Amino acid sequence: MKLFILSLFFVTISFASTDSLRVQAPLPDSVVQEIKKEQRIEQLNAQIAKMKNISECNKIKKANAKEKEYCRTRFLILHPEIEEE
Repeated sequence: MKLFILSLFFVTISFASTDSLRVQAPLPDSVVQEIKKEQRIEQLNAQIAKMKNISECNKIKKANAKEKEYCRTRFLILHPEIEEE
């Protein structure tokens, strides 16, 4: 009987979710900033993939000068047949 109860205990523990046992700590600010940068790059890349003309880089909403330059560079890499205006 002890063996049965002991084996039942181990089976129950092995199927328990470890997520419920963890304490969720907030991520450090530097990690959050890096995640946001990566998300912004993915968003820009999706917009750049749809572009037909390099001048569309200037029309990206809320893009700073660095992001617009990234857009132009990436667009030219994706479309080597197009020369910069």
